[in-house]
Amino acid sequence: AYLNIDYKTTCSCMETSLLFTLPTFALKELLVKHPETILNLMVLSTKESELFEQKAASLITLPIKYRFIDSLLTLIKKFGIEKPDHLYIPIKRDEIGSYINASKASLSRVVTALEKNKIIITQRHGIKILDTKALQDMI
Repeated sequence: AYLNIDYKTTCSCMETSLLFTLPTFALKELLVKHPETILNLMVLSTKESELFEQKAASLITLPIKYRFIDSLLTLIKKFGIEKPDHLYIPIKRDEIGSYINASKASLSRVVTALEKNKIIITQRHGIKILDTKALQDMI
C-alpha cells in the first residue's frame, strides 16, 4: 500500500523468477539513504513500462493474425528453445490469445491456417515453430 492505497496485480512468468515485496518503510529508508539509486530504478521501470505500452498500443490496431505472429516472433527471441528441427515456445494457446486480446474462435482460425501451411504446431503446453522465416515474411 502506497499512501494507504492498496495496489494489486497479477502476472504470469515465462521463466524461473524471483518475486519479492518491499515494505513501505523500507522503501522510504532507501529513498533517504540512496536517492540516486532509487531514481535510476524508477527511470528504468518507467522506460520498460513505456515500451510495453507502445507495443500494446501498436498491437491493438493490427488484425489478430498479425498480433499473433508478432507475439510469436517476440516470444521466440526471449523464450524460444532451439530443438533440432524447430523452435519451441513454452506458452499455451489461450495464454497468447489472452495477451493479444483474441477470442478463441478468431485465434483458432489463425492457428489452423498456420498449421495447415506447416509453419507451426500447437501442443498442450507450447507451440512448435517449424518455419520462422515464413512467419517473418507474413509481417
